[in-house]
Amino acid sequence: PRGVVGSISHCDGGCVAAVARQQDVASIGIDLEDVEPLPESLFQIVCSNAELEDFRHNTPFSTAIAAKLAFSAKEAYYKCYFPVTKRFLDFSDVVVQFGKRNSDGIGEAYITQNNLSKPVLDQSLLVCRWTLIDHMFFNAVTLLPPMNFGEAERAPHGI
Repeated sequence: PRGVVGSISHCDGGCVAAVARQQDVASIGIDLEDVEPLPESLFQIVCSNAELEDFRHNTPFSTAIAAKLAFSAKEAYYKCYFPVTKRFLDFSDVVVQFGKRNSDGIGEAYITQNNLSKPVLDQSLLVCRWTLIDHMFFNAVTLLPPMNFGEAERAPHGI
């Protein structure tokens, strides 16, 4: 409905949905994936060599599990990105770097676009988080609305 944003996701283990008022959240993307290794044959499709190297040294997971988490983060980012830009992204268009998890098990993800020929979301307005829920990765990416704008300026939401 007008004035509402949302996202849905499912995997073998469950399903999730999120909705928000557009005045509070310009766009939202969520993804849920079973915690299973990403097949090695998909590594180069989903992740760059630099991402894989970063995962090897900076995550508590195996490379295959970290690549699956990155897949989920990129899916959540795309679900947030597309409604705002109406543009498609490839996995290679964005880079994921995982930050630390807090004591509640919530981790940060830093997602940046490396294909600047496509519209770029305002990184200062992105909030990217992930967690483990019953053997599933849950990723959420929200794009906050700019703080001072009129309704006429609202359409591109932070691009």
